[in-house]
Amino acid sequence: AQPEGETDWRGVLKAIEMLLSASEVPIIVKEVGAGLTPQIAYQLAAIGVRFLDVAGKGGTNWARIEAARPESADSRTQNYLAPFLDWGHTTADLLPPMRKLCQQSYLIGSGGVRHGLDIAKMLYLGADIAGMAGPVLKALEKPDLSLDEIAAAHHVQQWRKQLQLTLFLTGNRSIEQFLVKNKN
Repeated sequence: AQPEGETDWRGVLKAIEMLLSASEVPIIVKEVGAGLTPQIAYQLAAIGVRFLDVAGKGGTNWARIEAARPESADSRTQNYLAPFLDWGHTTADLLPPMRKLCQQSYLIGSGGVRHGLDIAKMLYLGADIAGMAGPVLKALEKPDLSLDEIAAAHHVQQWRKQLQLTLFLTGNRSIEQFLVKNKN
């Protein structure tokens, strides 16, 4: 969807493998917008990638970003991109099979995560943690483009309370109990 984007992905898996052997820090592989499929995640885990960010649809969407660019305002470009505005797999659909294939991997459930209940869903479906950038950035940025750290912190506290309410409503005292009960 991105005219300036790189579309030649040949050799990427080998390049990631080389990076892993040369790096002293952990490497996270993240799909952006369409969802990291379980098959690709399995290939990445097989070469030693331990940290995988699913990033399914619902978060960043490059077709939407490109459609919003001023140079894309003409109707031909808009019509071209229209079928792809909801492209991709949901994180909820990808996490369970990915967890089965990549049992030793650390999975990050992101893409469409908006609140504490979504965090609980990501954990329930197999993620080790949930990630969300959009809601935090929206809370952080004031209309005058200055930053409001207090509003962002309030947003995060609200998610914590929503996650606690989810645990209460499901009869669990902790996330660990929630996960154990729901795996049976």
